[in-house]
Amino acid sequence: MIESVGEGASRRETAEAPRSRAPRAMTPRNWPGRVERRVAARRALGFTLFTSFIEAESHWRRFEAEAIGTGFQSYDWLAAWHAAVGATEGLAPAILLISLGGRPLMLAPFGIERRMGARCLVWLGGKLADCKGPLLAPDFAERLPVGRFAALWPSIVRALPRHDVVMLENQPERLGDLANPFVALGGEL
Repeated sequence: MIESVGEGASRRETAEAPRSRAPRAMTPRNWPGRVERRVAARRALGFTLFTSFIEAESHWRRFEAEAIGTGFQSYDWLAAWHAAVGATEGLAPAILLISLGGRPLMLAPFGIERRMGARCLVWLGGKLADCKGPLLAPDFAERLPVGRFAALWPSIVRALPRHDVVMLENQPERLGDLANPFVALGGEL
């Protein structure tokens, strides 16, 4: 399911279990597989793309209060950087919030910039950010075991605006006690 909020605002893609029709004699309460659909919905991945800082602010601040990252992923720092530098350079925010079971898992502060005519997916922060990367839920590793992130990467790409090249530079290998999942992708981007 893809939902649009406003013209060109944000979109949300959520994996849902297929809906089946119950025989006429049954009510929705006693459909076979009803519990399985509910469990699948709780485990569903959600992708919310924000194309402006204003759209992302409340979600970002709420998640940032508990998330693991550096000061260079804070809303205040990146919003100020974008207002002073990123916007003047034509960088378009592509802030992706990934949820699992309705709870935030990761916020990836991406942007799309033009380099030699190519649309490049980059971390927000430009040359002024020493450490770039996502904000991660404290229980990220338990909720998304090692190796599962690489399988998630194609879904992330589909949730983002079109881009020609991925250039995710200056990332630390670890964010707090957690491994940075983007580093594990290596050259597979």
